[in-house]
Amino acid sequence: MPDDKWLQFQNVRHSYKVPFVVYADFECLCLPVSRCEPTSSSAYTERYQKHEPISFCYYIAYAHGFYKDPVTYRGPNASKHFMMLLKQEAEEIFQIYQNPKEMIELTSEDVIAHENSNSCYICKIEFTISDYKVKYHDHMQG
Repeated sequence: MPDDKWLQFQNVRHSYKVPFVVYADFECLCLPVSRCEPTSSSAYTERYQKHEPISFCYYIAYAHGFYKDPVTYRGPNASKHFMMLLKQEAEEIFQIYQNPKEMIELTSEDVIAHENSNSCYICKIEFTISDYKVKYHDHMQG
């Protein structure tokens, strides 16, 4: 066993809260599928119906409060319509990331907590001369 036998979490960026999450649900019709008879000499999967999307609803949750009302659609080409709307949403969210907000002033409690901290609150590594303490802020909320 090597001397350095302890595992440590390295990807700290995966510890940050994701600011946007999309929750989506489709409703489908189950349509019969015409099929050929499979042979008994080989393994097979028997298809007997196809799911045809007819409607969907999605909601975008935002870590810092309300973002938008849920979006619903019912009609032809539901999956194509879904992808088109989701692409538009992604472009709008990208613009939020492209326009970061300035950091808001720290409260007196935040200043005291910051001054008294000796290690990063996420990775727990102690501050050093080369890895010094900085103020953290969220670029979307400020």
